[in-house]
Amino acid sequence: MTIKELEALVGLTRSNIRFYEQEGLLSPARQANGYRDYSQDDAETLAKIKLFRQLQLDLDSIHALQAGDLSLDQALERQLQVLETDQAALDRARQVCQALRESGTSYAALDPAPWLDQLAQPPVPASPRYAPPQDRYAPPETTRHPWRRYFARTVDLLICGLLWEAVCRLGFRWNPPDGFWGSLLNSYVSWFLLFLWEPLCLHFWGTTPGKALFGLSVRAADGEKLSWDAAMGRTWDVFGKGNGYGIPVYSLWRQWKSYRLCQAGEREPWEDSGPDGWEQYTIADARAWRCWACAGAHILAVGLAVLIALQAMLPPNRGPLTAEEFYENYNFYVDHLRVVTDHLDENGQSADVDRLTGATLSGMVKYQISVSLTEGVVSGVTVNAFAETMKKTLIWSDAETQLALLALAGSLRSQNCFNFRPRAWVKALTQQTQWDFDLNLWDLVHITRSTQLEGFENVVYSHILNPRPGETAVFRQEVQIRLTD
Repeated sequence: MTIKELEALVGLTRSNIRFYEQEGLLSPARQANGYRDYSQDDAETLAKIKLFRQLQLDLDSIHALQAGDLSLDQALERQLQVLETDQAALDRARQVCQALRESGTSYAALDPAPWLDQLAQPPVPASPRYAPPQDRYAPPETTRHPWRRYFARTVDLLICGLLWEAVCRLGFRWNPPDGFWGSLLNSYVSWFLLFLWEPLCLHFWGTTPGKALFGLSVRAADGEKLSWDAAMGRTWDVFGKGNGYGIPVYSLWRQWKSYRLCQAGEREPWEDSGPDGWEQYTIADARAWRCWACAGAHILAVGLAVLIALQAMLPPNRGPLTAEEFYENYNFYVDHLRVVTDHLDENGQSADVDRLTGATLSGMVKYQISVSLTEGVVSGVTVNAFAETMKKTLIWSDAETQLALLALAGSLRSQNCFNFRPRAWVKALTQQTQWDFDLNLWDLVHITRSTQLEGFENVVYSHILNPRPGETAVFRQEVQIRLTD
């Protein structure tokens, strides 16, 4: 039965029942999901405990009765003596109270010494209990702060996510995929990394960075730090039973169930530290600054993610470039930005030519990208485009020019994750709405473009050109990019 059904059957509150469980007087079975499953025997045990507590028996005596170390007759005989002493104490208190009232003294003039002497005259009560004890279970402090526990874990996962981003983007120069599958991949990798270091943190320090931020600590039932096996098992149970193995939708349902379990004062399934009992999960305090610190940690994580992404946008070769290094930078941006165009070999020729048809990814427009060298170092780049058509509409793109600009400008030592803005460079180029222009960008790069159009119906600046009927239309364009320094 559930604890709600047990409350109604026995007439004890949930807090009372939890207290007796905590004291070891009641040991209900556990379901697979971590909830308690109370039996009829548990209900009878609670009814006996209720009776004995109403008779003022102390918990040690009830423990001895359950263990068989004390018979019921012995316990009741001893309790009768205690109750008689309590009754004597009550009678003495009543007599002194009556005499004090009849004396007519005021609070200001009261001399407590003689009255205390009367209360202390033999026989002195050993352990007076003037009212039935109210046993109350105080749930662990952490059960009152489920959101703090949740956000502590998000901080730990953020750290793992940032590490994954840094390794991918900066170490392997690989841009993780976007969208649903990319998010799912990032989530699972973050959990994998958490499996590597969270057990270490719990084993050696009893906390993690996220938990420390909220003053949370985890100990075994005996107060010692978790063993390596217990810490690893705990993280796995959190991933499975608390996060639904990261499965979309199901993970949200598991998180909701864990929240409800925590709010109800129940232990989470992963808090079982083994045969010694439930782990000790404590919180130092619930001060508001910890929540603000968590918000600051999330903002910092976003900022670091942006800096990592910007640093990753810088090309692999920096400083003075050889021709091969420039083409390597160019190919880096083709892959990193996922642009549908040709990669270039070490001579600047297309590396993606179809050997059977001779076709390239750029389509009708043929591009030739060459470098200018000064003392063996690239000082400029020229992008030549050519197309000839008679019937088909010509669609051309300046993507190759943009890639060449980034490959050259990104190599400048003055550019770093704080000031390199690829979108700003590309935007400055794409805002030019004339066929021919002369442009100086931030005193770093000088760009000129010249275009020749023959046989097209409309020569107004556009990326879509239509040839005049019956004529062969020719498109020629040259873009020169030069470093100003």
